[in-house]
Amino acid sequence: MASKQHGERIEELRKDIETGVKELRNSGTWQRYLDFMGRFHQYSWNNILLMLMQSNGNSSLVAGFRQWQTRGRVVRKGEHGMKIFGFSTRTVKDEDGNPQLDENGDPIQKVWYPILTVFDVSQTDPIDKETDPIEQMKPSELEGADALGLVGRMTAWLESKHWRVGHESM
Repeated sequence: MASKQHGERIEELRKDIETGVKELRNSGTWQRYLDFMGRFHQYSWNNILLMLMQSNGNSSLVAGFRQWQTRGRVVRKGEHGMKIFGFSTRTVKDEDGNPQLDENGDPIQKVWYPILTVFDVSQTDPIDKETDPIEQMKPSELEGADALGLVGRMTAWLESKHWRVGHESM
């Protein structure tokens, strides 16, 4: 029975993806998708679309429940996560529990896509408010026109690669 429910849920998610693709024909939706996708570069096209639809484009940083804990944050009680497809492999085994081997003697791996739940950072709180890891991740702004001499070093490197570099006031 659980397998049938899982199959039905997968079919629902696939239909959500299909609906999302159809909505991308609207240029405003396409732009919203591209903006959203820029925040989730490590996710597949399907998962980005699922997160976009389930969060109305309002997610900025997502992770699973346990991932948030290892990163010093906890998901608030009562929060509902977004469903996405995961990726996993498992070794195919025979009736005795021994790995089945291919013609080269390597264990046969089966790929599967479990449904996972992820939460946006806005659904979490820091475990230790004094040392919030999200605040520590924010880069500090450069001070001055070129505080670290990056412009000169980058210019020299580009010119060493035969690029022509010009500088103008903005």
